[in-house]
Amino acid sequence: MKIHTLHYYMHNGPTALRLELAGELSHQAVSRLDQEWRTASLVAGDRTLHVDITFLTSIDALGSALLDRWHREGARIMANSNASRALAESIPEKSRFFRHLRSAER
Repeated sequence: MKIHTLHYYMHNGPTALRLELAGELSHQAVSRLDQEWRTASLVAGDRTLHVDITFLTSIDALGSALLDRWHREGARIMANSNASRALAESIPEKSRFFRHLRSAER
């Protein structure tokens, strides 16, 4: 049995709250991650919400649906590597958010 691992880090900046994802965004992590994001969003205020997928290695159907929903709710999805952009292109809902995909601002 394969263990799916997702690590995430929240970076609290003056103009943006950034969630950096690393590993596998699979169904095992989606509900926990979404709850953490909702809690963080409450304290974000007027700051822009960013999701950095640069270090994701895979995304399953529930993970891609979560990214799509976050984007529809106003989050910016960022990918700062060729591998993460290719991963984003594999997401079925990409037509709605990939054209808005941003390289991570460093």
